[in-house]
Order: sequence, then structure tokens, then C-alpha cells
Amino acid sequence: MISAGFGAGFAFCGAVIVGAQSATSGQKLRDVEPPELAGKPGPPPTPPGPASLQFVQSKAINEANPHDVKTLAPAIQELTGLIRLEPTNSDFYLLRATLSCYVHANSIGILDDIARSISLHPRSISTAYSTLREHYGLKAKIEFENGHFEDSMRDLDVAMREDYESAKDVFNDGNVKPTTTAQPCVWTQSDLDTLERRFPQDYRPPLYHGLYLTFFYSFDLDPDYSPVLDAFHRADTLNPATPLPEFFIGELYSIGHLGGLMSRKNAECLDDVVPRTPQCLALDEFHRTGVRSLTRAIALDPRFGRAYALRAETFSKLREYRQAIRDYVKVLELTPTGEAARGAYNDRGLAKVSLGDYQSAVLDFTQSIAMGCKESCGSYDNRAEAYTKLHNYPKAIEDLSATVKQKLSYAVFLMNIDQFRRIYPEYDSVPDDALCEKLRALFFPAMQYADFAKQFLIEGKDFKSAVLPDLYLKRGDAYAYMKQTQKANREYDRVSRGFPEMAHFSFVEKNGKRTRKLQ
Repeated sequence: MISAGFGAGFAFCGAVIVGAQSATSGQKLRDVEPPELAGKPGPPPTPPGPASLQFVQSKAINEANPHDVKTLAPAIQELTGLIRLEPTNSDFYLLRATLSCYVHANSIGILDDIARSISLHPRSISTAYSTLREHYGLKAKIEFENGHFEDSMRDLDVAMREDYESAKDVFNDGNVKPTTTAQPCVWTQSDLDTLERRFPQDYRPPLYHGLYLTFFYSFDLDPDYSPVLDAFHRADTLNPATPLPEFFIGELYSIGHLGGLMSRKNAECLDDVVPRTPQCLALDEFHRTGVRSLTRAIALDPRFGRAYALRAETFSKLREYRQAIRDYVKVLELTPTGEAARGAYNDRGLAKVSLGDYQSAVLDFTQSIAMGCKESCGSYDNRAEAYTKLHNYPKAIEDLSATVKQKLSYAVFLMNIDQFRRIYPEYDSVPDDALCEKLRALFFPAMQYADFAKQFLIEGKDFKSAVLPDLYLKRGDAYAYMKQTQKANREYDRVSRGFPEMAHFSFVEKNGKRTRKLQ
């Protein structure tokens, strides 16, 4: 039987031997509906209004190309009609402003559309923009082209404040290399050169310049970041009182291209290597450089919540969990609500798990879930691990089932009915069309049956995943700890049948017996 002590992330420290015959072959188990698929679907979403439907179906809008001016006038005309139909739709105004910019329309009308979009955004039930970054970024560019440089920089500052971690995306123009010549409606390197010449004593133009290069360097596998760092250091020299240059330097070394997940330094070091190799020690030093920069940013602005959050994340990478927890406490003090707080609860829970404080971690994960645990938040899975450490296997199974349901909410559309039936033989007696409708209503209620059926019954292929089978394995292991061998086998069967490539790494077949591999 699997020993009661899992390692971090449900690593396996023992083995369970079960019969090769499927535990789901009996009718009794087939009649039990999996928890992630049980129950009735919730109420269907409110159908889109006529303006939204017309927007999606509009040929003129779909064919609008900023680099082909003749395609823009019909799209602008269509958007004007949509605004008459739905005058409270924030996105319609921003899109009309953007296309109008490319046809060199009157800037007053463009700025009016942007202002209207900004004012409507907080009340929008559905919008393509989670923040106002794009709104203020475009407004800043229009002001720049009108020669209102001070207004332009104020708008850029507002755009960056919407989300400091993605501030560089203000300069996203759809290209992968910097643009050195002036272009309408998007920021270019020549625009920032102009600001630096006009305001040689203002720290903001070099700060913008550093962010601009940071965005485009992210597409290069091995860029020279000295121009970026030089720009941030110039900004720091011009205004030693602002925390932003140090914050963005710290970001580069912590999660950015110098020391983050996609950096060359990170690629040279496997996680959790102990003792640390020379490459891992070099990565640790990059992260400590990031911590030092973030500490300086916090010293300059003790209420800079995002700096605390980023430093906490970096402390966790360095396995300095108590310091990470201290910073997460500060994040929650400064931002007690919203997505930043939800993420802080989740990440503080992870730090507590690493320290063995599982009961307190459960409370943090529970708070994260209560604040709106969306598909990618991970708090159900994290809480399941903490429950397992506490030997509360029924609660762990509940949370693993909730995570499976989250993952199925998109995975079902990517797999076909044959693979689904291999994973869930509980539905062997259910006709294809009834099963298809059940899954559509449960996971894709806004989609027409014909569209979902075309994908699921006709065009779908086997879905390759490491996440779903890992969840089934964890749930099977929890049942095995409870000595519920039939139920454990049922979960292991889901992996063997639905994800045979993962079964190869998870089981050993010997003398007609299936054995869970040790890790």
C-alpha cells in the first residue's frame, strides 16, 4: 500500500499493487457518476444581444486591417451602427477609436471615443479588456501625435499603473522587433527618442525606453540586456525618489528574461536541485539581485503592493518561505480584495505547505477559493495536497474532483468521444447524442449543440495532457490510502485507457498485476 507520507506535489513514496482487471468492470461502479460530471448544469448564460451578434458576424469588422486603409471605412461605419444599437458597449468605442486613428480621422472624435470607452468600462458586464491599459496607451499616442507631450506622458503613466507587471505591453505593436521609424497609432522607438530629447531631465522617457526594449527583447533567445538596464539606471539617476526603475530591474532578475522561467539561466537549473549545482547557484544569485532591487523599491515606497508580491514570489524561489510569508501578509494588508489578494492567499498557502504548516495553508487556500478561484488558480489542487498531508483523504478527493471539473471545462472540447468513453466507462450505456448534450450543457452552455457535436463526435482527436492524468492518479492514490482499492483502480484505469503515454510513466505491469511506480 502507498505509504501515508507524500512528498511535495504528491510525489509517490511507495507503491500499490492492484489487479490488472479493471475495477470499473462491475455494474455497481458503472452506475456511480463521477463527481466532476454529476448534477445538473447551471442556468444557461444570457444570450448575446443583437449588437454583439452582429459584431461577431460582421464581415467588414472581421476584414478590417490597419495596414490596408480601404478596409477600415466599412468597419468604422459598421461600428457606428453597432454603437447606436448598444450605446453602453465600451469595446465598440475603443475599436472605433483605434480604426479611426489609422485613417487619420479627427483626433477630437478619437479622444471622445476613448473617453467614452473608459467611462463605460467599469460597468461593462463583458469586455475584451481586463484593464484600461490599451485605452490609455492609445490616448497617450494620440496626444503625442498632437504635440501634447506632457499629457501623453501622464496617460502613459496611467496605462502602466493599470498593471505594473505587464507595463511593457503598453508598447505592443504586434511586431517582434523594435520599430525605429515613426508610425501612426502605435508607439515606436523614435517616439521615445523624441521624448528623451524634449525632456532630458525627466526620468520617465528613459523608463519608457527600458520597458519598450524589454517587450521586444522577450522575443530574442539571447539578447544583450545592457541597453535595458542602462535605460532604467538613467531613469533612477534622474529621479532617485521613484521606486519604478528598481522595481522593473527586480522584475527582470526575478520573473523576467534574466532570471525568470523563460530565461537561459533558469533553463540551466532543474527545480529543487539539492545540493545546488554551480548553474543553480548562479540562478539563485540572479534572484537575490532581484530581491535587492525590489527591497530598494519598497524602501522608496513602503505601500508599493506589487513590489512586495514580486519579492515574496522571489523569496519562495529561494526557499526563504518565512520571508515570503511576511511579504504576502503585507500584500494582503495593502490590497485586501481583488485578484491580487486572491493570488496572495494562494501563494502564501504554498509557502506554508513548504514549511509543513498544512492546517494554516488549508485556511489560505480556502480564502483564495472563496474569492473566486477560476480555472487556472490552482487553489483546489493545492488544498488537496495540504489535506493529504493532514491525512484528510475525503477532503482531498473532493478538491481533486473540483480541479478535474475545472480542467474538463476546456479539455472536453479538445478530445473526442472515443477517448472520453475510455476515461469514463460509467457512461457506456448512454447514447452518443445524449452524452454529447450532457457535456455541452455542463461545460459549453453558450454553444449550439450542432457546433459542439461536430467537434466532439466527428472532428475531435485524442487530447494529449499531463495535467488530467496526474489528477486522476492523485485521486486514485488518495483512495488507495483509504484502502478503497476498487475506487483507486477506477482512477488508475482512467489513465491507462485514456492516456496510455502517461500510464507508461505511472505503472509497471508484472505477473498480471499493475503496480504504481515510485517517484
